[in-house]
Amino acid sequence: MVSNLLDTARGWWAWAFTPVVPVLDTSGSACQELVEGLRKDNLLELLIEEGREGHELEACILIIKYWLGECWNHHSICQSEPEGWVPELPRRLIYLGELSTTSVEEIKIIDTEDHANFQYIAVSYRWPMCLSPNQQLNEDTRDAFYSGYPVSRLHPLYADTFKVAAMLGIKYVWIDALCILQGTDQDWCAEASKVASVYGNSIFTLAYGDGPDKPDLEPGCRSYHGSCRLEEAVRAASRPFLQGKLTEYDRRSPEALYHWLEANGNFPTRPEGEIDRRGWAFQERLLSRRILSVTKDGFFWDCCSLNAADCRPLGLRGDFSPKFRDLEERRLKTPLLTGNASREVALDSDMYFLWRRIIEKYSHRNFTYDRDRLVALEGVVQRFQTVIKEPCFLGMWQGDVLRSLVWFCDTDPDSPYLSRSNNDPFELRAPSWSWASVESPIGYRLWHPYQRYAAHNIESVTLCAKLEGIDAKLAPGSFSTYTGTVSITGPLTKITPGTLVRPGCKVIRDSHRPVNRFVFSQLQHVYILPILKAGYSANLQAYYCLILVEAGLDLFGPGRAAGPKPDFGLQMNFEMKFERVGLFVVDCATRHNLCFNDPFLCPNEECKKRFSLTNKGQKKRHFTEARCLGRTSFLRIV
Repeated sequence: MVSNLLDTARGWWAWAFTPVVPVLDTSGSACQELVEGLRKDNLLELLIEEGREGHELEACILIIKYWLGECWNHHSICQSEPEGWVPELPRRLIYLGELSTTSVEEIKIIDTEDHANFQYIAVSYRWPMCLSPNQQLNEDTRDAFYSGYPVSRLHPLYADTFKVAAMLGIKYVWIDALCILQGTDQDWCAEASKVASVYGNSIFTLAYGDGPDKPDLEPGCRSYHGSCRLEEAVRAASRPFLQGKLTEYDRRSPEALYHWLEANGNFPTRPEGEIDRRGWAFQERLLSRRILSVTKDGFFWDCCSLNAADCRPLGLRGDFSPKFRDLEERRLKTPLLTGNASREVALDSDMYFLWRRIIEKYSHRNFTYDRDRLVALEGVVQRFQTVIKEPCFLGMWQGDVLRSLVWFCDTDPDSPYLSRSNNDPFELRAPSWSWASVESPIGYRLWHPYQRYAAHNIESVTLCAKLEGIDAKLAPGSFSTYTGTVSITGPLTKITPGTLVRPGCKVIRDSHRPVNRFVFSQLQHVYILPILKAGYSANLQAYYCLILVEAGLDLFGPGRAAGPKPDFGLQMNFEMKFERVGLFVVDCATRHNLCFNDPFLCPNEECKKRFSLTNKGQKKRHFTEARCLGRTSFLRIV
């Protein structure tokens, strides 16, 4: 059992693991206690200096054993599974042998189908640069790997992994390049569907952050970034923790001391790197219960209960990670892996909100092959489905389709992801209503035209349309082309694009492929479909509308429609289909001149004044004076 393998020497360690809790006390003794506590918390330095272990790597492994033992034995939330979740073993694992020593000379690939239980480590990393075919499992190397393969012939990163596993007493490892048959679509598709189980059921995930840049690459190599080597992380972990000189002024209170620590960079946080921008690594991290990160700044531990570093093994108090990355990651992954939703995510609406946050973050990731963008999210979908218990259509849950349609392309001028090119001949093709159809990152914030970048954790939404149906599927004979339709009943307006450019309005075009497919100002007309109304105060209310064009029609006919008047002769039939080309947001205070509701259904009192009664007591519409431009229609978006 793992608990036996990872038995922690708690006896002589007990004195060092005394939690340091800052209290409001201006006495010098309290500050001195805090300083001494911080020094004791730096266990790695103490272990090396006091001769407890003879080698820096062994000292690091001892701390890793402590983290793993604490989590395995005392973190109940890290052990629980969602109701109904049935884990699957990967088809293959790497067997390290009986581990008579901590040195692994030879590995062997084994099939798991004949065995019931395995305890293994999974690995998350950026593929090594110019990885040789002889260092991967393929048809040519299969027999050699199954009979026994020397570690000396493998990439050094794999050798580092085997060394860590052996020192922890773990016999099995999962690495994609060695456990998935490369070059065969059938095996790749079968194993890719198990990603949620592979990472979720591992003892922990060993994640390699970025190492130093490698400018001297050979032609054809993927990137200038390499994964961090084990020796680099050990070297960083061996450096003294407390940087800078602590003055008497900084000792005056625990609060002053913590300000000094922050100002001098003494609060450790896992450094962000290339792996944090890779698409496949996103779900590998989100689906892992425990993560040991090997970085150029040392070792970092993350689970559903604890964030720690080699220099702060008892845990990191507060979140000093970029944009509160660590706290949000835990908030996202806890309901996925455990099925235990916190108070903040107790309702389906809260889970939908979390999902949209996941999609926002995921859309910023890069892929070597564009076609992987939906497949690389499948493991997260599987986990989420155990909580939501409803079907998902190209990243949109059935109960949240209308809200999920209101996405926009991230056009922040400071965004480094606006132009992401790839050379995949099988680029991903998806329906225009899906966020997967655009190349740029997307956002789901319901920002008002006058406060675009304001973020809110609670949404107040009123739907303006009704979902009639949704379907999506992979096109026959394709791995990268998806088809699908969203059927909606709602107020539809045919209007000239120039009408949308006015104060209190914002138009955001979708970056559909090919780039700049639609030159917006040259369109003869567009259609506006309000999806929802939202706002966070009485003064900041807005309508969020899809901008549509007729699917398959010539959008650039001779001449343009004259003037801003709507087409009151709008006739819809059940076969008419539309494509989404953008998002339109209009301030409710502006809409008295631009209302897209149906006149018979509009709740606005000013609009109702445009109606009069006939002698038969029936409402009669005066088109020449009508404020409401929409006509209730049934439409399909493809």
